[in-house]
Amino acid sequence: MQSHVYNLTQSFARLGHEVRVVTKPQNGVRGRQRDGNVDVVRIPFLKIPKTMTLQYTGAAAAYLTWLVLTWKPDILHIHSFWPELLSTKHLHRKVRIVHTAHESLFLIMAEQARYHRRLRFILSNVDGLVGPSNELIEVACGFGVPADRSLFLPNGVDAEKFSPSVEGIIKERYGLSSTSKIVLCPRRLVPKNGVKFLVEAVPEILRRHPEAVFVIVGDGPEKAALEEQSSALRVQDKVIFAGGISNDEINRYYAKVLSELTWDQIARRTLDFYSHVLAQPRKHAFQ
Repeated sequence: MQSHVYNLTQSFARLGHEVRVVTKPQNGVRGRQRDGNVDVVRIPFLKIPKTMTLQYTGAAAAYLTWLVLTWKPDILHIHSFWPELLSTKHLHRKVRIVHTAHESLFLIMAEQARYHRRLRFILSNVDGLVGPSNELIEVACGFGVPADRSLFLPNGVDAEKFSPSVEGIIKERYGLSSTSKIVLCPRRLVPKNGVKFLVEAVPEILRRHPEAVFVIVGDGPEKAALEEQSSALRVQDKVIFAGGISNDEINRYYAKVLSELTWDQIARRTLDFYSHVLAQPRKHAFQ
């Protein structure tokens, strides 16, 4: 999600729009800073267990209220469902609100009846919904988002950074032979992403393609269990757990991978969708 918001907001700025991002502190950095052509405001809160979500929701709601009254954005574009979308609930009469549904948390909550009233409440005043999957859009529409105010839009890619001309790094870094065939899996290691099913399939794939090597990029609470699983299946020499890779280097893992849409194209299509919500917006606040 961080990469998505960063690339989308930078593209908006290149297209001549004023953009401000409101988010949480990161690595001790808080307050206001400039990132490229985008203002970033990091809302501080105290690290007191069991209160941080409440603190951030209240502080973000207060700042966004001030922002709407003073900076007067045309659009609030919210990228996290909980608690960020909730923190804008009181502003729906003052500014148009668009939500991009990224998170599996939303789908998990939607499967449980005890959350249905909360979901309808939070989504009831959303002016537009963007989803990178049809499933997310269909579920959101079931909680009151009008279908004609929704847009399926896949994630984009920086076509210069992720170019076929970029030199790959995997074989050199991990001492693999030139004939190795790389299966790359860049995922956070959490149950919802199902990486265990890939590891489970490795023995069968190796029977058919013994030259295959599996590189799993990412970290998470399932890492130890996945390493144990690969050992139990006796494929630990064929499965590499690369851990977290920085955004500056991840393109050298993809090396030859390209996507259909660039971020500037994503930004233009998002702007086209905004026109269903408000004619010709020029100021955007992201959260």
